[in-house]
Amino acid sequence: MAEAIHSNIDPATTGSSRPAIGFRVLGLLPVIFFAAHFLHYLKAGGLGDMLWICHVSSLLLAAGLLLNRPLFIRVATLWMIIGLIIWALYLFAGGQWILTSLFVHVGGVIVGLIALYRVRADGRAWRYAMIWFLLVQQVARMFAPPELNVNVAHRVYEGAE
Repeated sequence: MAEAIHSNIDPATTGSSRPAIGFRVLGLLPVIFFAAHFLHYLKAGGLGDMLWICHVSSLLLAAGLLLNRPLFIRVATLWMIIGLIIWALYLFAGGQWILTSLFVHVGGVIVGLIALYRVRADGRAWRYAMIWFLLVQQVARMFAPPELNVNVAHRVYEGAE
């Protein structure tokens, strides 16, 4: 289990134990997407919305790419895919359209899938993804307003009781 956390990107797919510089530079994109979305909420109010698992996973994806941690890439991409689906449902239900949200959700998933192609999926990543979710959920419980109910941190959503 510990080897999954600390394993480097597969040398067979990268040609060395260190990823190519372009692969690491790719890690800057999720940070840029997150920062743009953060600035939107800083101006508009509602920084609690930045604690959604898909938003925070942008930073985990960036860390995975920049620090050469495939497990971080796998976990972040999993949550970003789930977040993209939930965000799309939210929009179809009449939710508020925010341009920077497109960058975080669609751009983040694209970066994650490119990275996942390189590091490959792992059947054990879901376990770590659950731990990551529980951690982020508790942070949301502490810092996001209860009325936002970010990551189901305060109550089960209405209709799902």
